[in-house]
Amino acid sequence: MQLNWKSYDESLSEWATEKAYARANTIIDNFQAFEKLWKGQSSQDEGIVLDSACLRHATFSYFLDIGRLKLFHGIERADRHKVAAYSLKWLIKLRPIVASTPGFSSRKLALANEVFGLWVAVSYLNVRYDRIPDKIKEIFLYHLRYRPFEADSWAIIFYFSENGFLPMPAPPVTSGSPATMA
Repeated sequence: MQLNWKSYDESLSEWATEKAYARANTIIDNFQAFEKLWKGQSSQDEGIVLDSACLRHATFSYFLDIGRLKLFHGIERADRHKVAAYSLKWLIKLRPIVASTPGFSSRKLALANEVFGLWVAVSYLNVRYDRIPDKIKEIFLYHLRYRPFEADSWAIIFYFSENGFLPMPAPPVTSGSPATMA
């Protein structure tokens, strides 16, 4: 199998399609719903706006990334867990949400892109954001902000989150196993 990698400009023009614009519009719709929730839980100074140029760049970067993934794996479509993870990747990397009050800063505002990215990601899954326990949200947001992001790892996390955590039986403890060497 020969991979035909394209230049960034060639790929960008290929993905600057109705599909990419529709994805950006879906994210804008998500932002409008998110913004209502944000306003209800924030002070006046913690207002947010969506940088449309940055969102457009994040959308095209998502399509370039997914295109490379499909080409490499020889697949027609990415499953919704990968769509969620790669969407999240580009939203937290390019950070399209900015403060509406210049110079204002708060912890909550600093995490706005991570919260919004997670909001968008779960919109592609059979998971409601408000049903995610607060402790799990805290852990997710901490990792999204302070740890390296691997989209494929997050796709697996989303798969297990959507389908419930499967109980994993503990392996039997035998002599010489790591459990007995601790």
